[in-house]
Amino acid sequence: MNKEHPNDSLEPKNGTNHTGKLKLNQVKSSSSLFSHGPQLHKRVLVVDDNSDIVFTLRIGLESDPTMQVYSYDNPVTALLEFEPNFYDLLLIDVNMPMMDGFQLAQK
Repeated sequence: MNKEHPNDSLEPKNGTNHTGKLKLNQVKSSSSLFSHGPQLHKRVLVVDDNSDIVFTLRIGLESDPTMQVYSYDNPVTALLEFEPNFYDLLLIDVNMPMMDGFQLAQK
């Protein structure tokens, strides 16, 4: 009769699962190695003229509690409220009326 020890089914204590990959909670905690100071959130600017896309991206990104999303469906408004050296990532649509994504990025 071959009985398994109760701890044999547990993940190894070295931070990997049975496939040798890092566990999700350790991947997130290791991202703090790349932070540039006491900033607790990653700030993302989303600009797209389609409000449904803006909403979807916002909901998806904000499902991670470390993300702060600033979203606009008008590139002119986004430019007027833009704060230099504030955002960690810009997600900008290329094809928009009034101002395309390349013009917005350049300004």
